[in-house]
Amino acid sequence: MMQRDLRVDVLRFVALVSMFVAHCAPASPIQKVTQLSEFLTAALFAMLVGMGSALAWSRRRSVASFVTASAIRGAVLIGIAAYIDDWGAHIVIVLAFLGVLTWVCALTVALPSVVLATAAAALALSAPWLQDHFRADWIRQAMTGHHTRAWMYELTVTGPYYRVAAMLVWAFAGMLLVRYFVLRSDRQRWLMPLALGAGLAMAAMFVLNQAGLFALEPYDGRTASLIFNGVLAALASAVVLRWSPSLPGALERVLATTGAMTLTMYVLQIAWLAYYVRVLHPGKSDDTWLNVVGMSLGAMVLAAVWHAVVRWQPWRRGPLEGPVDFVVRAVQRVLP
Repeated sequence: MMQRDLRVDVLRFVALVSMFVAHCAPASPIQKVTQLSEFLTAALFAMLVGMGSALAWSRRRSVASFVTASAIRGAVLIGIAAYIDDWGAHIVIVLAFLGVLTWVCALTVALPSVVLATAAAALALSAPWLQDHFRADWIRQAMTGHHTRAWMYELTVTGPYYRVAAMLVWAFAGMLLVRYFVLRSDRQRWLMPLALGAGLAMAAMFVLNQAGLFALEPYDGRTASLIFNGVLAALASAVVLRWSPSLPGALERVLATTGAMTLTMYVLQIAWLAYYVRVLHPGKSDDTWLNVVGMSLGAMVLAAVWHAVVRWQPWRRGPLEGPVDFVVRAVQRVLP
């Protein structure tokens, strides 16, 4: 079995906690800080899809095995999204978007870096136009009963919260991070300047936003927001990739183990929050610090217990990750 990169799994843990904060943090004196999670979460998850594709490509046994694994993992995300969508949680399910993103990343991961960078820039500039251009057709398809076509528009370019075309900006950035930093041990010292540059870029954009030059909304899909979200995700990535190896070994392993089970934790979050708003507190908001802290600590405890009890691969990967990995391996074994 190929060794997992603990730094990337710790970054997945950061995305997981950011998601809990974005979904459940209540209004508070630190609201300006917690609202950053709204800008960070989707961008970081998309960036991690790109990073995961680039890592898998670098370790591939063959092109066929890589494409097969990506196809299965993307299909699983889409299938789970369809299954949990009507559970009743007050959350827009992102898994289908990440599933399609996984497929697109599998088809583009081998492109030269200059092509990926150019495509990311082009999408950052054109995604808002695509969103506006196809919105009327999206509404028309939905109103006339063409739900599949409407869903495809929503999935790719016109969604009110997530759009694959926009998420590709962050995914391509994730691929480039892997190529130039994760896989290059001689470039680790450049992660600190990257973090500093991202922080300065964020500060500059915030000042320009406050001056009224452009708006920043986490889900509006405008170019400024896509760039701001991506820069914030790059900052988080650089900090974690640079400093997570400096954490105490036991802590790094717990965080990485939890991050490696992000799919399981995502589904459990939806189940808990659906139960919370439908059974425990009908009609009330799920925005409480108890939910944020409880889900964060609960995820860490569950991951640690699972690893302590389940010793066999691939099942040790996680309650959902293990079966997916088992299917991937079974299919790959019959490939030439």
